[in-house]
Parts: sequence; structure tokens; C-alpha cells
Amino acid sequence: MILKILILSITAVTISSSIHSYPKDLNRIKQMDSNENGEISYEEFNASALDRFTLLDTNGDGIVTGEEFMNPILEQFKNMDLNTDAVLSKKEIRKALKKMRKEKKTKMIEEKKQPQPFIKQ
Repeated sequence: MILKILILSITAVTISSSIHSYPKDLNRIKQMDSNENGEISYEEFNASALDRFTLLDTNGDGIVTGEEFMNPILEQFKNMDLNTDAVLSKKEIRKALKKMRKEKKTKMIEEKKQPQPFIKQ
């Protein structure tokens, strides 16, 4: 039961943070488009999936265990659990969401400040 609540809480945080991630999603799509033709081919999609698999396979043995799969989620849980009681309160979730929004806003501002390269056409 506690695991279900944990997974639902983290899923809710992830979904709510992804609502404001449109520019991030565009960047991810651009990264997947290795030949820069504006389309994601089957091969490009598979290569991207392989990259994500490699990130999850932390010991490099070619398989992803349940522990390896859950590690990123558990890390996020630990970062959100401000009083380290192994339980997320509504207050902790609200603070984590606020912090994530602030970090995204700061990152977007910093990205806008960087000069765009001149592309000669």
C-alpha cells in the first residue's frame, strides 16, 4: 500500500512538472533527430531508447533490474522528503513542485540570455 502511494505521489509530481516542459520536450525531439531533417525515424527512435536503457543499466550488465529501474524515482523521493521520515507530506510535495518550477523558470531565463548563433542561409 505504501509503495502504491509512493508511486502515485511521484507520478503526480512528474506529470505536473511535465505540464510546463514543452521547450524541454522540443529539445529532446531535436536531440533524437540525428540527421536534422525534422522527422524522427524508426532508427532514430530506437537509438534514443537504447540511450535511455544505457542510463538505467547502471552496472552495464545488459539488463535493467527492478532496483536499477526504481533508483531514479527513489532518488527523487529522497530529494522531496525534506525531514527524512520516509513519508511525503502534502507540504513536502508542494515545496518540491515550487522548487522544480523555480528551477525550470531560472533555466529558461538563462537559456534566453545566451546569444543565438548566427546561421547564414
